[in-house]
Amino acid sequence: MAHFPHGFSAGLIVGSTTVWRWQYQLIQSLIEWGLVDVRKIIILGLPQITSDKSISLLHRLDGKVFSCEVSAFDLVDIATLTGDIHFFDTISSVDINVDILINLSEVSAASECIDMAALCVLTPLFSKGGELRSQRLAVHEYIQGQTEVCLSVLAESKSGGDGVIAEASHSLNSGSLTRNLYQYWFWLAYLWQQAIRFLKQVDDASAETLSILDNCSQKNGASLIGRPVNSDRRHLSVTDTSKAILRLSGHIKQKFQQKYQHTEQWVLLIKHFNYGASGDNEVLDFSGYQELSPPDDCFWADPFVISQDNKNYVFFEELPFATERGHLSCMEVFSDGTHSDPVIILQEDHHLSYPNVFEYESSYYMIPESGDHGTIDVYRCTAFPYQWGHHQTLMSNIHAYDSTLIEHDGHWWLFATVVPEPGLSGCQALHIFYADSPLSTDWQEHSQSPVINRAARARPGGNFFIKDQQLYRVSQDCAGEYGAGINVNKVIELNTERYEETLVYQSYPDWDDKLTALHTLNFNEHIAASDALRVKTKRLF
Repeated sequence: MAHFPHGFSAGLIVGSTTVWRWQYQLIQSLIEWGLVDVRKIIILGLPQITSDKSISLLHRLDGKVFSCEVSAFDLVDIATLTGDIHFFDTISSVDINVDILINLSEVSAASECIDMAALCVLTPLFSKGGELRSQRLAVHEYIQGQTEVCLSVLAESKSGGDGVIAEASHSLNSGSLTRNLYQYWFWLAYLWQQAIRFLKQVDDASAETLSILDNCSQKNGASLIGRPVNSDRRHLSVTDTSKAILRLSGHIKQKFQQKYQHTEQWVLLIKHFNYGASGDNEVLDFSGYQELSPPDDCFWADPFVISQDNKNYVFFEELPFATERGHLSCMEVFSDGTHSDPVIILQEDHHLSYPNVFEYESSYYMIPESGDHGTIDVYRCTAFPYQWGHHQTLMSNIHAYDSTLIEHDGHWWLFATVVPEPGLSGCQALHIFYADSPLSTDWQEHSQSPVINRAARARPGGNFFIKDQQLYRVSQDCAGEYGAGINVNKVIELNTERYEETLVYQSYPDWDDKLTALHTLNFNEHIAASDALRVKTKRLF
């Protein structure tokens, strides 16, 4: 059998010769990446797949309103896959002889099929409850107004073991269902890449004894979700169809309001205090912060703080609405709620945000977010606080967002959400890198990356902090809306082999009904800074 690095030998299980376009493209991607070598296709002889007319109608209407076409459920002939592939129309007495079987039939894998794979059968699931029918992806969650959608890969072996070996919870943003789906199909291929690479990490001994699935949660951090199920009804009910159309109507109204009746602007929140006397309870009481509002033609966000010579400085993203390209600014803030005029400290020909300022060997450095540019760069302060110059590029050919550093246990660790290609959500997948110095150009990626694959928890939201000798990570809740709230996560374990954290606190801007998001927190012993999204009503006259 063909094993890593040449790819698993694989067979496909399909209901008929016709498959969804997303299924065809998934297999093509896995082949192109060298992860699988498809040799056999088992056709179960089921009726040709057909679209749920109600769901198709919802997709068409939503796609028309929000200018996003859905092609994932176009029909494609599986026989057009290239390569030396053998087709079988029965599962009895067939010598398949492959490492893995990929079940694309959208029904549970029969025991006869599971027995044929040397390692396991892999089946995609499309909800936390184990939904097998891909066209129902996000529909129930959309109708119910939920903020997350779960995609996962289930592995089943002939030993009777099974487990989810790759899992991701994606944001279901309010607004367009089809725009959400567009993201999900791209991310799905990378979830399968993660699943198959996890299988490849298993040594030959455990593969032969099929103990892989018994240990998958320890090695991969994945969890067993609901058993695979088909929905009770083959088609969406009249009641659910009505609810879906009503939900769409609400989103159309929301789109109209955002365009013609409302304006949104990120503002800074500042609090002066004595951290040693008041502690983190004062830091997390956002209702007591002073609001610093920018001019009407821009927003201020992503504040970081430095105190020096009895002065408090805030470094932040400033984005003019006219250019929609962020640059970095700095200003001094005073205890009476006033501040100096902002000074632009860094401006490039690409977007900049999240000015992560840190001190290293008696100098100040800064790693701004430049994910769309495809690099992670570090800048050095030449005259504090307003003059900065490019020091070096830490990593290239990487789309990383909100890079955040921490020195811990003999290493420097860089946390960032990473996207495999531009245009995908930068809130989904948290990766960790480590090196001997924050200025190193030789960063090693953590073996568990992505260590968190969940929009509600992944994206960094500010610097780490230590309380009672315990390390905490600040992150954003981006489920439903970008930067909807702030998470405080207790770091349980951080080393080159494992990362584990647990959520201990969340905060949302519920003290003011005109604030809809809260996504950064940084503080020192003198000052704390956050940001919030304020919604204003446009003046018609």
